[in-house]
Amino acid sequence: MIDRPQLHLALALEAGGWHPAAMHGDGPPSADYWTNLALEAERGLLDFLTFEDVLAPHPSGSSPAPGRLDAPLLATWAAARTAMIGVVPTLTVTHAEPFHTATAIATLDQMSDGRAGYRVRVSGRRQDSARVGRQRPDDYDIPDLADPGFLSSMADRFDQAAEHVEVANLFWDGRVDFTGRWYRAEGRPVTVRSPQIAPPVTVLAHMTTAYRLAARVADLVYVTPRDGADARAIVAEIRTLRAEAGRKHDPLPILGELVVFLDATPDAAAARKARLDAEAGAEFVSDASIFTGTPAELADLMEEWCQAGLAGFRLRPGAVPADVPAITRELVPQLRARGLFRKKYETGTLRERLGLALVEGPSA
Repeated sequence: MIDRPQLHLALALEAGGWHPAAMHGDGPPSADYWTNLALEAERGLLDFLTFEDVLAPHPSGSSPAPGRLDAPLLATWAAARTAMIGVVPTLTVTHAEPFHTATAIATLDQMSDGRAGYRVRVSGRRQDSARVGRQRPDDYDIPDLADPGFLSSMADRFDQAAEHVEVANLFWDGRVDFTGRWYRAEGRPVTVRSPQIAPPVTVLAHMTTAYRLAARVADLVYVTPRDGADARAIVAEIRTLRAEAGRKHDPLPILGELVVFLDATPDAAAARKARLDAEAGAEFVSDASIFTGTPAELADLMEEWCQAGLAGFRLRPGAVPADVPAITRELVPQLRARGLFRKKYETGTLRERLGLALVEGPSA
């Protein structure tokens, strides 16, 4: 068999699933629920799990929205109950301090023996600011992509996020003496050195402003193409921005985002989504493409999009109880039969698994 590039595969966990009607009971899922999900993903040999951090309750279809669990703590719980799979919580850095980010993720990296990373999330929503008590006059309720004021505000927030990552990295590297536009920080890290030195930084990007953030600071980026041609154009844009940021030779895996509803036949998958839509009272839409079909059809689509330059995918299960096992027990064997996915975990850190450059020890 001709050797083929192995794609990366991550699972984005969100309560009962990404469809708002796919809830888990009347409150946050239990500890055992998350443990079983993490173990199922690890049995499927997935690269890593991500955990959402949105400063709002989980949306629901017809019932009151249950609360959320803290993403870094949830990731720590999953890390303690698994042995190989990576754990990547989302952090809303707009309302966080770089010192706290560096400390939390370094601790997670210690607890997971080098399997940690984090996703940078940027927020400009008024309700998010209100919850943490950091309101700004340019906070918004509904984004208006045609409003120059909105675009300027978000450009500032993405610049702030880039500076946040820069300062957090300094805390991993050694002594900090930094003064920038958004942060001033000095001192030494309080945690012991984490196994990866610098756990991978990941960014979800939908547009040029976010692509530019990813090009500047990310080790891995998630994107939301609509088809193979769109994937090719996005990859080309990010590669150009990476070069402009002076990081042309730094690896940057680009993963496609898909919300998936999987079943034995395309009609059955579509019908399952339709039932959830009916329960929610509206058709489900997403920032990412929505796939309904069989695991074999999904494997076909993934193979096609990888030919456009994607290094893999982060899959969002539409409804966890049905779609997670379909990914781990049906999709993964399909990919493996095509020579596109691993047959076992290799030892090493998450950075090594993702093919990222290893980081030298602290400078001071």
